[in-house]
Amino acid sequence: MHNPREIVLSDSSTYAPLGIVACVFGGSIAAGAGLLTDGWYSVPLLVVGVLLIALGVAIGVLHRVQGAARLRITERGLIHSIGDEERVLPKEAITGIGLLRPRGGPAELSVWYDTAKVGELPKPLRHFERERGRLRLGVVMDEVGGMSQRRVREIREYVQRHRLGEWRNRRL
Repeated sequence: MHNPREIVLSDSSTYAPLGIVACVFGGSIAAGAGLLTDGWYSVPLLVVGVLLIALGVAIGVLHRVQGAARLRITERGLIHSIGDEERVLPKEAITGIGLLRPRGGPAELSVWYDTAKVGELPKPLRHFERERGRLRLGVVMDEVGGMSQRRVREIREYVQRHRLGEWRNRRL
């Protein structure tokens, strides 16, 4: 669903159910194989199966209790939310959004921010920080897990339309 008020960069509600199903399914197969086989390897299969099922249940409970984790760019700035709790890097602190092209590597979609205006970066956003004043939001490539050029164009148009800082193209 396309929402013109925000650009969703990641949303765990799309991946958590898949992870739950994969863990429970894989765990059931491993546990079943452990029960049906004889020999020393039946015990490790059973243990791995039970652990995978437990992981699937834990993911489900955590997702149900806390809610979906989402990272999005809005008119208010960069927002990371889990359930109803939001951590915001405000629009006023963002100095630029754009591409950083390191030598020999794929381009990275980054957000540059004024450290004086932010103080301490909200905890959920810290793991995106690659250097003080810059967050890496994704890697631009055609492979699975990468951000497409089309997606980068949508983000650029949104950033420019809502004046969320200058659009940057930098090389290292």
